[in-house]
Amino acid sequence: MANLCTKIEIYLGRTPDFSNEVQVFGDGGVQTINLWNCTDKPEPKESDLCSDEEADYFDGMRFLRQERDTKLKETDWYALADVGMTDAMKEYRQKLRDITNGLKTSDDINNITWPTKP
Repeated sequence: MANLCTKIEIYLGRTPDFSNEVQVFGDGGVQTINLWNCTDKPEPKESDLCSDEEADYFDGMRFLRQERDTKLKETDWYALADVGMTDAMKEYRQKLRDITNGLKTSDDINNITWPTKP
């Protein structure tokens, strides 16, 4: 089952303050909204929320981008003028930037192959 917090983020179009605006309670694998103080949208009904598959895809893309950004940061120093960047490193960094292209499902995300760092 997808995370209710993710479904709420998609519903709102933003990440709410999960301390003051929205509180989610989980018991035995069932998550419910315990507190709703959002003023921009009413508390959603189950039918207002996205499917589990859409929420899983959203989470997968978020985590994929975080990992990609970490890998890019690890090689940022190659871009300094006094270091220089090889063509192989430029290609690696471009493959990292392109890694999310064409991913349509959670299975696509789970089956990506990371490029090899030169």
